[in-house]
Amino acid sequence: MSLILEDADIMTGVELIDKHHLKYFNIANELLAHLDDNDRKKRLFSDLNAYVVYHFDTEEEFMDKFNYDNTQQHKEQHEFFKSKIKDLSYQYLAAGSFNEDAINKISSLLIDWFVNHIKVVDKLLCNFILEHSKTDQGIVEKLKSKLHDFILKR
Repeated sequence: MSLILEDADIMTGVELIDKHHLKYFNIANELLAHLDDNDRKKRLFSDLNAYVVYHFDTEEEFMDKFNYDNTQQHKEQHEFFKSKIKDLSYQYLAAGSFNEDAINKISSLLIDWFVNHIKVVDKLLCNFILEHSKTDQGIVEKLKSKLHDFILKR
């Protein structure tokens, strides 16, 4: 299973967040394509966990900066996802191999859950950011530089 981020219904309109989502899907798609390669899947699960934390931290900076109304609910979804992805990675890396059920659970979490999160929760946040960022471009530039720094460290 693979996803192309350029699907119009998952574009948020906030360039930085859309770039983050693209990077996420690149890692997730690569992981799903290499579940049979033990060394590679360990690295990719690690990369994905790190990137999810980084991406969610960035979104939460936006929420805090712009006093977003739904911050608590959005952060709760982030915590749920981080916990689930960590649990799945530990569970399935410990097992060593993946059966069809495991692959379906991983795909569902990595792709389906994340796409639904973008379409509903992130779009609300991004509409709020777009509306409020007209008065504060500094935060957008600061967060863009964070993405650049993260990529250079990888």
